[in-house]
Amino acid sequence: TISVFPHLVDGSGWRSSLYLVNESASAPVNYTLTFRGDTAKPVLLSFTDGRRDNQISGTIAAGGLAILDTPGLDSDPLVVASATLSATGNVSGFTVFHERQAGQPDREATTPLAKAVAGGLIFPFDNTGSFQSSIALSVVCGPKTEITLTAIATDETGAALGHSELKMTRGGHTAFMAADQLPGTKGKRGLMRIGIPGPQGASVQLAGLGLRFASSGAITSFPPSAWTVPTARPVARPVRSRTKK
Repeated sequence: TISVFPHLVDGSGWRSSLYLVNESASAPVNYTLTFRGDTAKPVLLSFTDGRRDNQISGTIAAGGLAILDTPGLDSDPLVVASATLSATGNVSGFTVFHERQAGQPDREATTPLAKAVAGGLIFPFDNTGSFQSSIALSVVCGPKTEITLTAIATDETGAALGHSELKMTRGGHTAFMAADQLPGTKGKRGLMRIGIPGPQGASVQLAGLGLRFASSGAITSFPPSAWTVPTARPVARPVRSRTKK
């Protein structure tokens, strides 16, 4: 199973803190993080320890913890990426997003290191009242360079709110407001299912997260669930009777 930080941000008031936990109390573990953007091209990320690269590596001591902070300078342009983790042992972790707001307290949210799943994901969303929800998604791997995902939204009762297509690149990343992708979710809350129907979905692995923004400044993370995308049913053909001659 591939471990992924589905969404990282830095610059323009945003910064990310990555926490990596060595689950072994007796042996150190080596890790590598690879950063990619929307089109799957390498993305350069800076860290407060002076490193700036599209791939960084390190060692976590037995029973230890590695914390990687991006600088989050207001003067830097916003950088958005996902990060794939490879490690020589069992590593868990999470990301903390921080945003500075002029004249208001900083706000932040925590999201866990995700395990990529095949087929699809189910994201809760809440666009009611003062809330607005967003979704970040990473296509970790797939059989084709260009991948088309289907997004289907339903409300709390399961009633359809619309569907659309997401064009993505293998290894790429995207982030969008739920109401921008599917206008039918405006003022609603429910679920958005994103995946690939049919046999191709089994070979596409996704990781993602949901975020809910409040007008008060609070951010809440919504973890997705795995979705077993139904296979399209073949159209039944009528059976023709044969008359004996």
